[in-house]
Amino acid sequence: MTAATIRAAWYGGAASEPAGVNAETGVNLDRSDVQTGTEPLPIPTVAPNSVYGAVKQIALEVTVASSPVTTISNGTVRASGSMPSGTSWFYAPSSTYLVQLSAVTTVSGTYGAGSGTIQSTATFSINDLVQIGVGATGEIRKVIGVGGSGPYTLTLDRATSFAHSSGSQIGRFVSGGPADVGTVSGSAPTTPAGYVVPTTSPVAYDALGVTTGTLGRKGQFIRLLGALSSSFGTSPGIVSMPSLIVAYDEF
Repeated sequence: MTAATIRAAWYGGAASEPAGVNAETGVNLDRSDVQTGTEPLPIPTVAPNSVYGAVKQIALEVTVASSPVTTISNGTVRASGSMPSGTSWFYAPSSTYLVQLSAVTTVSGTYGAGSGTIQSTATFSINDLVQIGVGATGEIRKVIGVGGSGPYTLTLDRATSFAHSSGSQIGRFVSGGPADVGTVSGSAPTTPAGYVVPTTSPVAYDALGVTTGTLGRKGQFIRLLGALSSSFGTSPGIVSMPSLIVAYDEF
């Protein structure tokens, strides 16, 4: 007899649904298509009064199949506690993987951390947000200048934080997250259409009814979205949010 091993997994950083990555170590609700990215949300000291991060996609994943086979059902989500003042995260179930990068191409040349320009094999436009690299060293910058005829030199709004080698991925960031808005809900960010504010009580998100006898993603994605409101304050830093708790029945 083999019991199934089931975990919460992060899915992102790819042009089509990738393999899951362990999400139980944490996910940063920043503005990148990276599990633990470091692209901060701007603090809304002036309008817009609610700003949103990138969508982070979580799902249940079987990493060791069970024998005999069992079924998991009745998926629920809840928050482990209340949100810090001026912050929130929201969730939305979805059956489809959200692609957040387009026009994906590669870096031309090798660049150390602190570079204010970078060359790509295909061009981008001024004001494009581009993600350079993937994984822990993926970072987003705005293009403020374009030069050359191929490879193209992109002038960035701020220097890179990591080194990037020739052939590294670079793509236009097109997160499916909502546009920042000029409203708040009390002191909290406005809840975007299609998303739900989590509660500390379990709420059903997916009936599931799927087997643990095969590996891979099980059931719907849970799209997560972090946000700040104008009541957050003006001091930058990392905010610890309540955990997402996913539960299910197995029989």
